[in-house]
Amino acid sequence: MSLESILKQVLPRSVRERIRSLQRHYRLERSKVKSKITGELVTKTQIIRDLERMGVQSGDSVIVHSSLSRLGLVDGGAATVVEAIRQLLGRDGTVVVPTIQLRVSAREHFASDPVFHVCVTPSVMGAISESARTLPDAYRSMHPTHSVAAVGKHAQYLTQDHHKSELPFGPYSPYYRLGELNGKIIMLGVPLASMTNFHVVEDIMGEDFPYPVYLPELVDARVVDCEGREFRVSTRIHNPQISQRRRCNEMEEHLVLYGVALLGKVGAARTIVLDSKTLNLVLVRFVQIGITMYTPDGKPIASLLKPR
Repeated sequence: MSLESILKQVLPRSVRERIRSLQRHYRLERSKVKSKITGELVTKTQIIRDLERMGVQSGDSVIVHSSLSRLGLVDGGAATVVEAIRQLLGRDGTVVVPTIQLRVSAREHFASDPVFHVCVTPSVMGAISESARTLPDAYRSMHPTHSVAAVGKHAQYLTQDHHKSELPFGPYSPYYRLGELNGKIIMLGVPLASMTNFHVVEDIMGEDFPYPVYLPELVDARVVDCEGREFRVSTRIHNPQISQRRRCNEMEEHLVLYGVALLGKVGAARTIVLDSKTLNLVLVRFVQIGITMYTPDGKPIASLLKPR
């Protein structure tokens, strides 16, 4: 068992979040020092060029999971990254970012009956996510656990119905609809463990997925839209017993082998670009042969399998 897995079991989530925050701060400061010494500065032009080399092109719809500090010292910061991606995609493209707002587990979060203010509640997914969320032409989905913000041609379509589904990654979700648009997933300086689109296969397969990834009860969440109207949105939340078994990063070898994932670099950041529609199809096939992000080696967790 890795040190990361051990710490995840021992330390409270709030402590782990603080450690990750300190790590991000350290990486950013280290990048600043290195840039001062070497004169390296990541520019908008470089970001565009690097993404083009990885197959991202004008007209694409993309969801971007990101770490600003991993890119190196970016001239202009998070706003430059968002501008670069928008410029590359052009007027027919769409940029989506996860804007998840939970700092603790979903069960802990909803215990206090919180209110999700769609246009006010900040994203906890990093500076690039928050920069995109606050753009004047951004749309944000009303889902209380896995919201996204989007700008561009298909932004409204991707976000408008997310709250209508009890499953956060089902057919009404932007994660599923990205596949319908033949969109791409960009892991910009973050590993596959951050890729929410893994969950689409769980919601597509429903009862045929071998593990009970959701808790049985529905959560009735309070959501306030940008016009101040309050709604009750029902959703299922992930089963923590199953969630702690995820080994997402170990899926990388499979996805590269099947041609779903392309590895490269953007600035100083190790980057993965995936085709979302193909990913969904391949992940369903993987489940059929016993491979999931919980069992990348194909060995089932017998004690957690759904009864048949």
